[in-house]
Amino acid sequence: MSRTGTPSALACVAEIRALGNSGPTADTIMLDNSVILGVQPSNRADRVRLTYIWVSKSVRGQGHGTRALEAILSIVDRHALAILVRPAAFDRHYGSVMAGPPNKVLTSWYARHGFRPFSGPHMLREPRRNGEQHGQ
Repeated sequence: MSRTGTPSALACVAEIRALGNSGPTADTIMLDNSVILGVQPSNRADRVRLTYIWVSKSVRGQGHGTRALEAILSIVDRHALAILVRPAAFDRHYGSVMAGPPNKVLTSWYARHGFRPFSGPHMLREPRRNGEQHGQ
């Protein structure tokens, strides 16, 4: 996948990266010690790609991942871009998304945030206009 992106996608990714600190790879953003995410421009002009959100087991279920995703979606919406994700478990030890079918828990979580099935194992969320809610 191209990591060059369009000016709008590059600006969007730069704004998302400004939410935290750079991680061990160019696509990794560390929001704090408990949330790490990966984001990159897509090879399509109208979207960015969220490669993963990882939340430490010690704080899962406390809203950290949801707050991180909501911050990302707010930025993506301001740039009028769609966002693509493959809802798969992330293996922090190996630093990669695990192979296999989409994770049902993650698929449901992303769906609650407006993502819809897209292509194969991927989900896509179209940009929202001011005040527009999920599903509108």
